[in-house]
Amino acid sequence: MVRNATRKRKVTFSLSGDILEEMKGLVQAKEAWSQNRFVEEALQEYIKKMRREMLRREFAKASRDPLFLSDIRQVEKDFSHADAEAAERMT
Repeated sequence: MVRNATRKRKVTFSLSGDILEEMKGLVQAKEAWSQNRFVEEALQEYIKKMRREMLRREFAKASRDPLFLSDIRQVEKDFSHADAEAAERMT
């Protein structure tokens, strides 16, 4: 159910004292809205970073896959006329 994915849930984590103090300081300095929001936004950014890294690794793997590269060359060949036509319209 989609509603459960966006509903807030209370959880418990252990953080190092230094990180906790930095976060509290940023919240007090009004650089972050709240500790909860700070943690959620930090996790969102980290998850995005991890997904980008996973995608980068997949692209690197695909760039060494002969079957994938063959498919790409075939698609380029199959659509070369359409690509040339589109490029001509752009000039």
